[in-house]
Amino acid sequence: MVHELDDSHRVVWPNADYFGNAMNDLIDTYVTNVKNNLKTHSKKRLREWLRVKVFESSLVARYEQADIDRVISLAIFGNDDIKINGMDDVAKRERRNLLIEMVTKNSWWDIPDNNIGLFTNGKNWFKSIAFWISLQRKIDDFNTCEEYREEHRCQREEFQELNRCRRRNHRPCTCQQPVDRGQNGNEYIEKGPPRVKNLAVIPICSFTRTHYTLDIRTLYFLLRQLEIVPLNITQDEFRKQKEYYWGQCFDMRKIYHLMTKMSNMESDKKAIVQNYKKFVNEGATDPGVNTWNATTVHNIETGKETNYTISSKQYHY
Repeated sequence: MVHELDDSHRVVWPNADYFGNAMNDLIDTYVTNVKNNLKTHSKKRLREWLRVKVFESSLVARYEQADIDRVISLAIFGNDDIKINGMDDVAKRERRNLLIEMVTKNSWWDIPDNNIGLFTNGKNWFKSIAFWISLQRKIDDFNTCEEYREEHRCQREEFQELNRCRRRNHRPCTCQQPVDRGQNGNEYIEKGPPRVKNLAVIPICSFTRTHYTLDIRTLYFLLRQLEIVPLNITQDEFRKQKEYYWGQCFDMRKIYHLMTKMSNMESDKKAIVQNYKKFVNEGATDPGVNTWNATTVHNIETGKETNYTISSKQYHY
């Protein structure tokens, strides 16, 4: 189409001269973020969709919270929690398999062994994006349904009235709701549509970097802009004298000295392993903004883990 235009419709073709390795680093960072996002939140995403499906199927079949847990255990982690073949276990397995079938039919591609976790985290991670988006469309239809929105509004009003009534010590009581009795005689309140969170399938990632990768090509254009390299110096000439130009910005002698010193260090892996086994515990710390300190301590011998969390005073006090 562009080539058929006459001279009065000039088109400026895109120029990728400055899209060097720095741009590729940003692309690689984003791809890594998308992969990690798909892997980390697959369990939570599937649970939200199953809550919708269980609510819509409640008139046909009676599902339990444990049914959702069994689906996630098998579809995300590949673990079969139903080992016995009693009558009750057959019913559990049937309900779980029906839910898994409802999930996998949303995929354009076959999911091997119905293992959504492996399908998402493996080489098919890009294909899995379409699968998760299809689940999000269903959640979006559920959340925008006028009938459900009205029920949610009523639920919010009842919850607010319940809190107000509690503050008045239920004098006079205005928060009583009709109570039904289950098959076992236990009292329960019939719930309305669940509150379901939307799925952020493709994250909007921050590109704030703790470091910036420089290659020869990027350095060449940078030094030309700073007028450290004359404009008449070509890239080929720059590459031939790269040690000299790198030395204009960095202390290359010190860098080479550190590299040589580290390469001469001999390490005995067996000795390191033996010394490491002397420790009882190992820990990993993840500092953040809302959570000031989140630490997991792992016992090397028993494998038992203990979590410690300290909230940030700035946000929670």
